[in-house]
Amino acid sequence: MIRHLLLFRWTEDSSAEGRAGALKALRAMTETVPSIRSLAVREALNPGEQSFDGLLEVHFDDDAAYRSYLSADSHVAAWKDHLQPVCSALASIQVE
Repeated sequence: MIRHLLLFRWTEDSSAEGRAGALKALRAMTETVPSIRSLAVREALNPGEQSFDGLLEVHFDDDAAYRSYLSADSHVAAWKDHLQPVCSALASIQVE
């Protein structure tokens, strides 16, 4: 199993509506990307300057499934249209 973890930080000027739209787009990928085994989006309990505001955790059967997700239209759209406009920093890692 491959686990893709993405930490993200909101921009200072992001609106509640923009943040909610990003979270909704991330969650919706479960409906459009068949290679996703499970997906969770969580917001930090106590965000601060030295931490991230949210986490995306996605599980895949194998590396091929993860790579399929990377090029999926809904993944690209979630990033370009929803998350990127309200995100100031990212960190990601893939682990088994």
